[in-house]
Amino acid sequence: MSGERVRPLPSSASRRTRSSPASSRAAAIDIANSGRCAGFDAEITKKIAINNAELEEEDADLKKPQWQAGKIRNLDFRRASLVEMVAKRLRACEALLDGYARCVFIVHDKNR
Repeated sequence: MSGERVRPLPSSASRRTRSSPASSRAAAIDIANSGRCAGFDAEITKKIAINNAELEEEDADLKKPQWQAGKIRNLDFRRASLVEMVAKRLRACEALLDGYARCVFIVHDKNR
């Protein structure tokens, strides 16, 4: 016994067996059928719907001042400087809303 070498026990990493294709398939089916994927899909769909609803709400909110500015412009016989300031501000709001809409649609297209 004095000259015998003792082999060390295998580590836990080397004791692990590789998964077979069948067990990998079973794991994939389990993930696909689990509530986690369905819950994730539902959450993303809900957030997209919220963003679309917010976008529609913001669009409706912008239409009222645009309509009012049009009425004021039609009644402005003196060509007051405030009309131009309002028009400039509304154009900035339209550009901001357009950027927001693009972001919402990009996210929506990615999640299809």
